[in-house]
Amino acid sequence: MFLVYEKNYLSYGEVDCVAEEDMSLHIYEKNAREDMQTRKKMYIADKDNDFTFMEDESSEDCIVFADEYNEERDTRSGEFHICLAKLRAEL
Repeated sequence: MFLVYEKNYLSYGEVDCVAEEDMSLHIYEKNAREDMQTRKKMYIADKDNDFTFMEDESSEDCIVFADEYNEERDTRSGEFHICLAKLRAEL
């Protein structure tokens, strides 16, 4: 089983949290990775937000977005991650 979730590290509202509606459980890793990519594309395409995809900070299991990123100063007001966790099934 694979869990895809979004974790917030934003400077406003819900800090350092994972909301149930931002989680999805997948049987196959392929489906979980597709879910991560779909979420990434959705945030990149949404021009009404201040999120910047941070390619250099992202990895295969964690996609990083900075909130209100200022490239010149290398500052941000927070960030959130789209993460993948492999869950071990206990029998």
